[in-house]
Amino acid sequence: MTTLFQSLDETAGLEFHGVVDGKRAFSEFLPFVPEKIQSKVSDHAMVFMTKGSGFLPLRSPSSADGTFPFEDLQACKEVNVIALARERCYVAVNTQMSQSSFHVHRYSPVAPEPAEGKEGGMEEAKEDKQAGEEEEALRPPSWRLKPRISLEGSRPPKMTHMRSQEGFLLELFSNLPDLEEKAGALFARAADSEKRLLIMALNEGDVDLLVNFVCSARQASISVENLVVISADQSVVDIAEALHLHAFSHPGFGTLPSERSGRYGDENFQVMMWLKVVSVWIAIRLGYHVLFQDADLVWLKSPWEAFADTSIDGFFMDDGARSERFAPLYANSGFYFLRSNPIVTHFMQGLLLSYDSIRQCASHQTVFIREITEHMSRSGMKVKVLPDRDFPQGQVFHHQKAFMREITARNHTPYVFHMCWTKDKPDKIMYLIKSNMWYMTSPCNSSDAMLKTQKEGQISLATCCLDPRASISADSR
Repeated sequence: MTTLFQSLDETAGLEFHGVVDGKRAFSEFLPFVPEKIQSKVSDHAMVFMTKGSGFLPLRSPSSADGTFPFEDLQACKEVNVIALARERCYVAVNTQMSQSSFHVHRYSPVAPEPAEGKEGGMEEAKEDKQAGEEEEALRPPSWRLKPRISLEGSRPPKMTHMRSQEGFLLELFSNLPDLEEKAGALFARAADSEKRLLIMALNEGDVDLLVNFVCSARQASISVENLVVISADQSVVDIAEALHLHAFSHPGFGTLPSERSGRYGDENFQVMMWLKVVSVWIAIRLGYHVLFQDADLVWLKSPWEAFADTSIDGFFMDDGARSERFAPLYANSGFYFLRSNPIVTHFMQGLLLSYDSIRQCASHQTVFIREITEHMSRSGMKVKVLPDRDFPQGQVFHHQKAFMREITARNHTPYVFHMCWTKDKPDKIMYLIKSNMWYMTSPCNSSDAMLKTQKEGQISLATCCLDPRASISADSR
């Protein structure tokens, strides 16, 4: 290998230094990539430097496997790291520029346009085909820059999506002084001693999932006193307050649907993404650290200790999906902790102003990850993706059956469980019941039943939640 690379040094302007420990390179330079990917990382990582830089001492490998000391890299002015993916080619061009780009530019080959055929007989067609093949062999390849937007709905946001965003922004900023005053007063009452809030944003259609979460915390004897329920529906606020929870609604949030989404990515699902964004934005803006979660979660033990490292700006659940549009973090946007500071405030401002992109690609998560990775580069935002053994989700339910049986039997107790990866809400509830994670009694086991119980003035945790002393099983329902 060394001979090959040495022969390229003169023409490419690069010097091949050798290989270093790949596992250590991963942990040092790519700590934000989900831990499960680390098991697939190669043992060695190749190190190049621009020719003549003289940063690294060229010396013999220090170990039997041919690796050089990792500490050699400390002599570099800067280390540019590329995470290699399967079925890709990588081109390193020494431009002699004084600075490197902050982006990797990705290209895909463009198929040539078919040449128009000439009129004539079979012999002429054969000659044309042969000439075309010879011409094609001499034609230089054509390349197209691969834009990230191709993963976000294939085109920029439509005018209807931009106008939808403008409408929400107009409502928000015209009401902002009053919103900040009232939200700030509520947040001050709700926050714990470390200025942390647990925020859930939902409409009337998912109020039963909200209460199931509260019942799960009650079952595990976990306090949720710093929970703030944010909704555009007064009925949700009334139910939350009847259960002695902090709840908040405001005209500045705009007009939002009350009905639950019928399926992932439908119109109601997309519009409600605005509430998910603005609820965290206002809390971060007012100086509160936020744990945001969707309604389809249960807590099995308190997760707060997992966010103790104050050097990390954001902690994110591993979504389990490994599709290109979620790379490289594969973070789930339904459970994450953000620390309020200037970097995160700027990140949330960018996300708020990207609602048109969220509408375009019908995914909060895609744009969420795009903004995180951009702010990692732009502002040095430090993030960590949480291991799915401690923070499992729907991918675990569907694809890690043995581990799921451990959780269901409570032979392993993760901090939380997020029942995402489902087609619709009935599936969520069915899977939660199968996993012994449905903690509701019949007077409250649907949104309609809960609204009826609320109107009758009978709603309470004692009425809605299973007895904490009772054993939880699917059979008990």
